Amino acid sequence: MRKRGSSKTAELAVMTRALAIHSRYASRVMNDPYASCFLGPTTLIPYLFNRLFMLVNPVFWRAGINSVGFLIALCRHRFMSDLMLSSMGENFKQIVLIGAGYDTNFLRNTEQYGDTSLFEIDHPNTQSRKIRMIRKHSLESNLNIIYIGADLEHNSIQDQLYEQGLDRREAVLIIAEGVLSYLSIHSLDRLFHSLSNLSVKIRFAADYRLPQMNEKNVSLAIKRWRQEFKMMNEQYRSFFDEQDMDQKLTEHGFRIMRNHNLAQLWDEYSGDKAPKHLRTIAGLFVSER
Repeated sequence: MRKRGSSKTAELAVMTRALAIHSRYASRVMNDPYASCFLGPTTLIPYLFNRLFMLVNPVFWRAGINSVGFLIALCRHRFMSDLMLSSMGENFKQIVLIGAGYDTNFLRNTEQYGDTSLFEIDHPNTQSRKIRMIRKHSLESNLNIIYIGADLEHNSIQDQLYEQGLDRREAVLIIAEGVLSYLSIHSLDRLFHSLSNLSVKIRFAADYRLPQMNEKNVSLAIKRWRQEFKMMNEQYRSFFDEQDMDQKLTEHGFRIMRNHNLAQLWDEYSGDKAPKHLRTIAGLFVSER
């Protein structure tokens, strides 16, 4: 992940959500009216260009790099948002978002949060920018939101969570959206170990990158996606297939509730089949302990 400045990939994700509002096809998957509040210099011009391009391109979301954004920034985020709501309905009163980025669930679903404690963990620079934009647009909330700045490559988050009030006697939902692939294997093992002992009841959900995404003979869309990330110095560092991730979770005491190709979410949410090239990108799991 970037050592300086706020995360540019987080800005790209929120830009994709901002674009989706203006598309009947995409807004069925994710409708985030607050996303545009977090656009900045990195994304404003691409946002305006793509607003126009959507009008003349009937396959805007199904082709090229935009199809990858649709899967990762819309379908994945929709799943995690739905999981948060359903878990709160099951009395998970503590939610930890690792790599929270510009998540706006607390704005879109304020009533459902009630007395839930939301712990947002991210790189300090990204988190500082998010807080500035919240204040700039007067989006402050009365919910119990605790911001924790951390670099997962160098910091253990367990002690920080306890210091900030996480109760290990209560159930906790942990979501790591778009995070694991940026960590080295050593850092990922350390993270899994600390999370496995965090509370008496844990639900842990995350996505990860498949080994095929790192191969040479991938589609042009994926090559462009990797190139964009390389230019932003936010390259993927770890890759797992479904069996490897099953094993990794089991080693740390987690029970796998679901673990499948991320492209399945496109099939579930959009009403049609995901383009074939997207099935080589990522997996997603939900586990419990």
